[in-house]
Amino acid sequence: MLLEQGIRKWHLPGAHRGPYPPTRRAPLACFIAALSFSLLSQSPAQNPRPELLPSAVAPIYSKDPNDAWNRIFYYLFSRRFKARFSDEFPEGKPFTEFENDSKMRISSGLIERTETGDRSIEPLYYPYPATAEGRRQLLIEPIYSGIAAALQEALNDTTQRPAIARAMMQSDLWAAYEILLEPLFPEDRSVELDHRHQVVLDLLGKMVAKLALTRAEIKSLPDNYDAAKSRYSLPDLFSKNSPWIEIEWFPDRTHDAVSNYRRFTRVFVKPAHPPQDKQKFLDSLRNREQEMSAKLDGVALVMQSILVDSQGKLAPTRLTTDVQLRLFKKLDQGGSKGPEIRVCELSRKLMLTEPETGGLASEDENSPTYRGGYGFAPPTYRIGPSDQPAPPIVVKLSTRCQHCHGEDATSLMTFMIALPPHSKPPDVRQLDPVASEAAETALSRKNASHDFKLLRAYF
Repeated sequence: MLLEQGIRKWHLPGAHRGPYPPTRRAPLACFIAALSFSLLSQSPAQNPRPELLPSAVAPIYSKDPNDAWNRIFYYLFSRRFKARFSDEFPEGKPFTEFENDSKMRISSGLIERTETGDRSIEPLYYPYPATAEGRRQLLIEPIYSGIAAALQEALNDTTQRPAIARAMMQSDLWAAYEILLEPLFPEDRSVELDHRHQVVLDLLGKMVAKLALTRAEIKSLPDNYDAAKSRYSLPDLFSKNSPWIEIEWFPDRTHDAVSNYRRFTRVFVKPAHPPQDKQKFLDSLRNREQEMSAKLDGVALVMQSILVDSQGKLAPTRLTTDVQLRLFKKLDQGGSKGPEIRVCELSRKLMLTEPETGGLASEDENSPTYRGGYGFAPPTYRIGPSDQPAPPIVVKLSTRCQHCHGEDATSLMTFMIALPPHSKPPDVRQLDPVASEAAETALSRKNASHDFKLLRAYF
């Protein structure tokens, strides 16, 4: 994930998803609203740290920063915080040893970062949503008044927005709804905070429904991967005659679960040599001990959005939000060197202003990003008796990839599954790249989820 140009200042060192609101919300909300105004002395929480919000709203969905959609995006995604740099970036010096990893050195000082959030990331990413502060950040001032006013204004707005803009905004608001749906921590509870929680949830749910596209509109959404293919020299993954093969071994995928099944993941491999027996070749990839880079020229991961249509039903789309590409370069004397790593991520602003790019912003292996797992700018948890999070760490994209794919970044997570002894592994399934077969599991999981049943009450 490419870091956006931020403000830099030197400083001295210094989930389980469960139900919360009932399906019928309005009577409860009105009752709590009446009660809460008599209890304003019960402060819901302290104000957010002053560095949390950037000073200005970025023009993402329109040129007017005061546009309600831009303000909604600002409160959900734009953040200012402090981070440390790894020694891959000399501007971070002086460096000190990183207690969690003896191979890494990090800046002893803190550097201030400003992120608009216009990437393929979840809202409310900082502070981390699993923490008390991260969970309640929309419910404290000044964010609460700002997001509530912007959502209400957007609900009342009759401006005709493009279908692609509605699709992207629905995805953002749907994610925020589900994150906020998590129960509040008991120590944070108060009548006023519960009221604010309900108000914002209700506004989010109503906006998700208002933005819903018809099935015909969803089918008309652009195939943005195809648009970006020539600009960024991306491989032809989706044609019948492509040398790339879309695969599935086990249907459940971590990327799907991390997005709470609002997106689905597609995995492709390119054999180093065209196999005579394609099924036999794919099944041979199940051997975890082999060197994948010897058998493959590359692997690709593509994530695409799921939307809720105007009937309240789930619909897979061809709207690509993430492309992760690793190409294995072969050496003349045999073997391979480290992979060429490339990532493209959806930018809402780019999609609306330069649709010929497919709305995808490209990054290479030297691009700065944040160390960690699947989240954007995740905190670093120290090893030891204290589990208090430390600031995020800025690393190169290649270093982040090594976090999951090993020091040589060649392992394929699809096949990094430990099976019970003496069990017979299933065959590797070849999927039709023209269809969206990879969406089947995510759609099934989402349809059965309690949070989606609550959301459907707004349709």
